[in-house]
Amino acid sequence: MRLGSLKLSYSARTDLRRNRDEKAETIRGLGYIVSDVNQLLFASAGR
Repeated sequence: MRLGSLKLSYSARTDLRRNRDEKAETIRGLGYIVSDVNQLLFASAGR
């Protein structure tokens, strides 16, 4: 019984870590998109 709850808390912790990593990846991806859009806007404005 105790081993099961321990395993459950461990898997929950790894899930939390994975979710945090995915969130960081999403934020990083959004940052790349925003910088790409900014570069496109500046390029079209420069023309």
